[in-house]
Amino acid sequence: MTTNPFTQSMKDTLPKLAGNDAILKARQAAWAQFEAQGLPSSKLEKFKYTNLSKIALDALNAVPTLHDIPANVVDTFSLGTADVAARIVFINGCFAASLSSQAHLPMGARLWSLTDALKKMPERMTPFFKTDSDESAALTALNNAAAESGVVLWFDPKTKAEKPIEIIQISTDNSFNNIKNIVVLGDDAQLELVETFVAPKEATGWTNSVLHTQLGDHAQFKHYRTQRELGTTTNTAQTFAVLGTGSQFKTVCLDSGASLSRYEVDTQFMGAFGNMQLDGVTLASKNQHADITCNTVHDATDCDTNITYHNVVAGSARSVFQGKFHVKPDAQRTNDNMQCKNLLLSPTAKAESKPELEIHADDVKCAHGSTTGSLNAEHLFYLTARGIPEKIAKSMLIHGFVHEALDEINNEKVHQLFIDTADQWLDTFEGNSNDHDS
Repeated sequence: MTTNPFTQSMKDTLPKLAGNDAILKARQAAWAQFEAQGLPSSKLEKFKYTNLSKIALDALNAVPTLHDIPANVVDTFSLGTADVAARIVFINGCFAASLSSQAHLPMGARLWSLTDALKKMPERMTPFFKTDSDESAALTALNNAAAESGVVLWFDPKTKAEKPIEIIQISTDNSFNNIKNIVVLGDDAQLELVETFVAPKEATGWTNSVLHTQLGDHAQFKHYRTQRELGTTTNTAQTFAVLGTGSQFKTVCLDSGASLSRYEVDTQFMGAFGNMQLDGVTLASKNQHADITCNTVHDATDCDTNITYHNVVAGSARSVFQGKFHVKPDAQRTNDNMQCKNLLLSPTAKAESKPELEIHADDVKCAHGSTTGSLNAEHLFYLTARGIPEKIAKSMLIHGFVHEALDEINNEKVHQLFIDTADQWLDTFEGNSNDHDS
């Protein structure tokens, strides 16, 4: 049997990757699982609406190369080195030292490359390479097997970053970019992390990234993620968050790029009185397919979750929202709410919503809802009746729908970066009369 170049390249690379015996065994087991399961298809319930089996692995370069990108280009989608505690830039999965900086890290915060962390403290890294045996865990298995690029952020108890840390991942060609980032916050530590995915129009690669987050008791983690790849790229990403007692995890997401994208957020409450808030926006047009999947597991009492997603879908694009709350028997007084709002701007646009509850405790408040429709006719009439041209009125309503979710970003500079990104997409969309109803 002939082995495709991607598979052969991966097999040649795996034995050379960093890690102790336990991690190397975990990598080998993960690769065996990925080979056995293959890319997830719509036959799996978790991927019912998103078929990843059509990714052409043999068209990907499994050994990425670092391309030169001018610093002023990176600055256009960055907060700027003066406004961050650290900026870490990857180009095609390769660390770009000349574009990165960690000049403002606080005392008690340490930042290593994933490779250095695997060499210096492999025992601490081992838990992040364990793969669930679930049949839908192929993306995690692939990430665990091949992870070489990435960073580890380790905050001692009570350490606070006054400025955000920024991770920028740039795809420029047909590379397979497999990145694992790890964030560990000690008790009462605080961090804002801005994660950005970008690609030019000529890019055709696949980025498969994982962010592991462990929050100590009363730690606070704010995660702002934007995916704005312009090429015919594939972007799959997962965030795994484990929350301690009284910890807070707040995340705001903006997805407006890639031909095929899937972002999964898995949250597990391990201590009481934890809080998780997720606000997100998907902007999809033409033939884009954008999937957001959220899984929340409650193992402790008195925890709250609030998830609100806004999807704007135009052309022949398709958005997917899947959300599940799993409340275990001892997780009494859980308070969860999940809402998905879909705005369809063309007759051929599609939005799939699948909220789900699995509750095994009796003292809980769990609610979910989903709405799908076009622009509100009454709101449009209200604006046009006051002399506002219909085209401008529609634009105002769409912008307001998007900004509502992004206004949950508390950091002013991060908020402006996300608003500018969304407005750029909306301005481009509104200028293309073939992509929506006039």
